[in-house]
Amino acid sequence: MSLLQYINNCILVLIPLLLLVGIVFKKLPFIHSLIIPCVIFGLGMIGGFILFYWSLFGIIQGFLCAGTAIGINQFAEHIYKYIFSACDKDEPDNDEENKIA
Repeated sequence: MSLLQYINNCILVLIPLLLLVGIVFKKLPFIHSLIIPCVIFGLGMIGGFILFYWSLFGIIQGFLCAGTAIGINQFAEHIYKYIFSACDKDEPDNDEENKIA
């Protein structure tokens, strides 16, 4: 079953917006990383609440969009780390040359 079956089509615009807000917040030095998901969930629920004409359904939709945005971000970060850690392992270690016998 797909996650998009649960998220309404008219609220899908929130996902890239929340993703961009998270990226901007990550770059700010005075915002701690643990606060960012809370802010994203809060903004998602407020955005859904407004987009669905002040209904509880909008809050649930915003929560799902925020979770999707955070999941996409985490997936991209893990793939990025995996690719670049695999590239680093391909290079030979020069530690043996630097050791003092």
